[in-house]
Amino acid sequence: MKDINPLSASYLQEFGYLIVANTRLDILGISECAREWANEEPEEILGSSLETFFHKIFHISGKNFLKIINALIENKIPRQIVTKKIHNKLYYFKLCLCADLLYIEWEEQQKKHILSSKMNELGFLFDHSYPTDWKFVCSALNRLLNYDRVFVLQVLETGRSKVIAEHTSHGQMLFYQKEFSQRFMPSAVFPYYEMESYRYIPDIHRLHQKFYTVSDSADIQLSQLVPPPQLHEVYLKGIGVQAALFFPLFMNGEFWGLVVAHNEKPKKVDLQKRKLCSFIVHNAMSKYENLVKQGLLDLNQQILQT
Repeated sequence: MKDINPLSASYLQEFGYLIVANTRLDILGISECAREWANEEPEEILGSSLETFFHKIFHISGKNFLKIINALIENKIPRQIVTKKIHNKLYYFKLCLCADLLYIEWEEQQKKHILSSKMNELGFLFDHSYPTDWKFVCSALNRLLNYDRVFVLQVLETGRSKVIAEHTSHGQMLFYQKEFSQRFMPSAVFPYYEMESYRYIPDIHRLHQKFYTVSDSADIQLSQLVPPPQLHEVYLKGIGVQAALFFPLFMNGEFWGLVVAHNEKPKKVDLQKRKLCSFIVHNAMSKYENLVKQGLLDLNQQILQT
């Protein structure tokens, strides 16, 4: 399949690779870094068979990988993660099936596993009898991330937002009890945070990898490589933050706020750690929501509690 639509380009972060294909395995989109692996121009790749370019793109036999992809499509499995070793480096391959489009995104593994001692330290967070204290949650997350700071930002009914808990590696609070105007968290930025269990920026100054596509239906918002909203990109650069993680919080199915991690220097976090942090945040918010619903904790008392 060739010449589906005119070629268009947008931008992604540079820490990973992305290919978008249809269920017939025709390539509809490819990122610049992935294109370089194939050593061909995007016009030569787009519209061609994914199977044809597997060897050039991944430098591995594509048969086993195709079996995984075909099983995912046939069984309509929405997401799957597999690891592949390429040139003696391990990569995570994230496969996502959405609206009859297949998103193949991959990145290099940073660490092989999380130490059991580290997991034991975090065990108290999953104890149902343990109260949800957002300050403890921030502290626990930073045991995994080792970022400069982690804080919880609650979006209030007025549209303003407020930091209700913070933990810093050096002990100096910068954001705790700070309020932001409605312009900082407009509803237009909510979808960016709502669509994924977390958003990840390892280096704010490396947001310029091109993504080439011949399909209007390819939604790069489903990729972790998509850059943050420009409003927040400008803000992060303005306060000297180069690496960040965002974990969305939901109350009664509605966007409620964010757990935010900042680092002043570029810093990569392994996919396993990011997934674990996301699970910790989800667990904490679930317990907190249950307490609110049971009447054991009033929203207006949250700031006092933390």
